[in-house]
Amino acid sequence: CVCVNLVGVKRGMRKKEIKEISGDVVCVVMPNHRDKADLSMFRSASSEVMAILAEHATIFERASIDEAYIDITANVKKMIGLPINKDKLWRTYIAGSTAGT
Repeated sequence: CVCVNLVGVKRGMRKKEIKEISGDVVCVVMPNHRDKADLSMFRSASSEVMAILAEHATIFERASIDEAYIDITANVKKMIGLPINKDKLWRTYIAGSTAGT
């Protein structure tokens, strides 16, 4: 059972323990195949997301079912222009820049 934002619930807790904290919790059972979680639904969704990321990245490396490393430098440069307009990146640290320090 995975509970998000439920006070007192910790990772790895049993359903019985979670129900003691909050009786309103509804636990959903993952589909199983040969006594293991069937991740085919997640793999399919992951493939769709990864394909979209790969379309927009110069360099793309899939790290796991839900993680990827992507280089979107070229796209960002097109969006903000060069030289970099620091006003468009006010919440971003730019290596080598003395602005905002």
